[in-house]
Amino acid sequence: MLLTTTTSIKLDQIKDNKYFNLTKEKYPFFTQECYIYFNEPIFSLQNAEIKPHEDKIEIMGKIENDDMHLIYLGYWNLQTVSPYHLKLIRNSLINNSICKELPEPKKNR
Repeated sequence: MLLTTTTSIKLDQIKDNKYFNLTKEKYPFFTQECYIYFNEPIFSLQNAEIKPHEDKIEIMGKIENDDMHLIYLGYWNLQTVSPYHLKLIRNSLINNSICKELPEPKKNR
């Protein structure tokens, strides 16, 4: 799964609290404020699609576990990600010890 951020401020979504802000103070590897809008799609990529471009991918930093939990809950609450993909994300977060407990995707439908 590929989650994208943007530096565009969408006032309607901010007003409705449908976003997560990655501040440059907390995450200095971002050069400016970045936003995750929970009503925008998450892209599903297979390893075979990523592998040919590995040399162009640079890990800039790590999002804190507590924030990963909040991002998951944002998508869970707004139901913008299919239960199938949300379950994949949930399992990955739990199996990699990023989050201990997260609600099941089906319980948000």
